[in-house]
Amino acid sequence: MNHSAPVVGKRDPKVESLRRAVRSVFDLIYFGICRDSKLLSLTFKEACFDREHVAVSIRHMCERYLRDHHQPLAYLSVLELHPGGHGYHVHMLVNAPYISQATWQDYLWQQGIVDIRSLGKRGSSYNDSKVAHYLVKYMEKDASDLPPGSRRYNVSRTWPKRPPTEYLRFENYEAAYEWFQHVEHQSVFKCDTFRSILPTGEIVQSLSVAGLLPAVEPVVV
Repeated sequence: MNHSAPVVGKRDPKVESLRRAVRSVFDLIYFGICRDSKLLSLTFKEACFDREHVAVSIRHMCERYLRDHHQPLAYLSVLELHPGGHGYHVHMLVNAPYISQATWQDYLWQQGIVDIRSLGKRGSSYNDSKVAHYLVKYMEKDASDLPPGSRRYNVSRTWPKRPPTEYLRFENYEAAYEWFQHVEHQSVFKCDTFRSILPTGEIVQSLSVAGLLPAVEPVVV
């Protein structure tokens, strides 16, 4: 008789990899999106199913941009394998000044059509969350068809990095709420309650808040 216990809670590595990638993209967009951000959809004149050719085309576009603007293009990109048999499309979030659609398409990209959506345009309904969901849907769409060793997204070295995170610890929610009333422009993204065991054996339940705290020294209560 076999008494071996069944394996419980085993997670699919592909699912976990996708979850990590999705969290990273949301994080990158939250801290990197700005008034000059634009969404580009890049297509090829003829169907392209070669990811390496796509990567080379993006690199050449960035080289042309650098040559003209004297600074690297900051971008975050996701590939979509179009279901209509048109091969790969590139969905790219860029931080760049105004450039005409004709310049993007005929000079910078040179591979096909470029569709541009300016996020900072008056009346635009886009924000960091909507942009993130827009890009993530293509990551999830092609999740099962991702070739081995391929990245779910690509980000330039010049894309804005996440600022340092400060940690504060409060004895209770009331103390945390009172503190935040006196801090302007804070952006809290994580709040946890947890228990600490002191050297004396005493158990203390406290609140930990992680966020972007402007010019504030970490405080531990």
